[in-house]
Amino acid sequence: RMNISSSSSSSAAAATSVKLREDEFARLTHDDFVALHASRHNERQLPVPSLRIKRSIYIAVVLCLCAFTLKTLVSASNAIMRGEYAKDRHVATDQLLNLTVVNESNLSRVQQRWNSSSSSSSSSSQNEVSMSIDSKASRHIWIDVISYAEGIAGWKTSLLELLHLAQALNATLVEPCMTSGRLGSCGDEFNIPVSDLFDLAEYMVPSIGKRHPELVSYDKYQAALGNSYLDTGMVKLCLLNDMRLNIDNRCSTETTHIRDMGQNDLMHILDKANEDNFILHMEDYWRGSLNKLGKRLGMEFPDSKEFDSKILPFHSRHLQYVDDLLQRGNITSNKFSAIHWRAEKAGMNYTQCARAVNNVKHIMLKRNTSSNNITEAGEESRHKFVLLSSLNEDSDKMWLGSRRTSDKSSIRKALRYLLHDNGFVKIDDLLEKEHKLRDSGMLAIYDLIIAAKAFNFASCARYGEIGCTEASRSLCEECNHVGKFGRMATLFRQEKSSLECWPTEYVTGNATSSLTSLLYIQGK
Repeated sequence: RMNISSSSSSSAAAATSVKLREDEFARLTHDDFVALHASRHNERQLPVPSLRIKRSIYIAVVLCLCAFTLKTLVSASNAIMRGEYAKDRHVATDQLLNLTVVNESNLSRVQQRWNSSSSSSSSSSQNEVSMSIDSKASRHIWIDVISYAEGIAGWKTSLLELLHLAQALNATLVEPCMTSGRLGSCGDEFNIPVSDLFDLAEYMVPSIGKRHPELVSYDKYQAALGNSYLDTGMVKLCLLNDMRLNIDNRCSTETTHIRDMGQNDLMHILDKANEDNFILHMEDYWRGSLNKLGKRLGMEFPDSKEFDSKILPFHSRHLQYVDDLLQRGNITSNKFSAIHWRAEKAGMNYTQCARAVNNVKHIMLKRNTSSNNITEAGEESRHKFVLLSSLNEDSDKMWLGSRRTSDKSSIRKALRYLLHDNGFVKIDDLLEKEHKLRDSGMLAIYDLIIAAKAFNFASCARYGEIGCTEASRSLCEECNHVGKFGRMATLFRQEKSSLECWPTEYVTGNATSSLTSLLYIQGK
């Protein structure tokens, strides 16, 4: 009974307690329910991490990101050094790599055009400098050469050097003009653009991947600058090569002589320039000056001898004009010979040297008759000889060096002996009377074309070897200014054989003579 009684009392107490809780629950408001739910939810949440744990997690994440970034940068650097250029890199990296590709393409085109054998270190230095210069994308570097120091044979090499420089610097050479066989700025007294002499069309359009052409006309150069002279930088250089000459007569006072500039000084000037247009102004440029410029630019360039051995193609208009002149003189195809006489030597005996020229003609005729089994008289009647000479009865048509002689009477007698008495033909005598010669230097261009077309050719070339003996060299020195024009003429003949000295004798049979090396072996 006690247990039952105790159990009954406990049940009653519990029932009373439940009854009381139900009464309290019934009195709870909506806000009390929300507060009660929130307190129970908080009791179920996980413990909040400590500050130390948070810091550890943050450091681990940062280290992972750094490692990933470093790995990406190392991979990109290795790819650049190996030349493996990815197209989907960052834009800045893309620009850098594209510049490198363009420069390598340009250098390859230079090597194909001139068959240059530049070393790999030279190409590498040119790439680096080009990238440095071209990093200022809006800037345009102009190479404006005001005066060229030498005649046509010298400035042909200088022109090729400067076109090479323009390619290496991603710059543009301002086209020069010719007057009296000399080259200079078209803005001065020079009047025949060099692109009217040679076919330079390939240089006057931008190369693949380049913004500017390597050569533009003077008028386009002026138009490009327009009114931007206020935003144009400039450095003026004097390239005088022979210090025995008076520098005041060769270069303006505003120029700095190249010898007064230290290594890489010119490159530092270009790097610091901020103008949109920068002009590399040069005066009295001599062939071979490219290497001097290279030292001041921190670049290596081929020796001038490599450019000496290259040619520029003549403009087709002049090739056709010379063909017309030859036909006017009854000289057809290439069945004629040419002899070059550069009579610009002080104290020369013109009459004696004219007889030497005629003797060269007969030696060459004997060579032709021995191979054709015809008489010399028959060969002379059908095989014409063209005289390439700076002498002319009209002094206005003479080269500058020949005009200085005062012995006009001896010149006329020498020309009469060759042209009227011995059947030589001179190109300027074939010019139509109504044809107005634009410049006396054009006669030199016509002479070079004739030399290239001639079947046989004899000259006195500087450092001549083919067909040269002590006697023939002595004769050349006596009657010629042995300059670079004769060498240039033989160069334009390419595969055709040439005599680089005037022959002095002819011996038939098995006898050994100086003419053995003079005889034309064309076709053998």
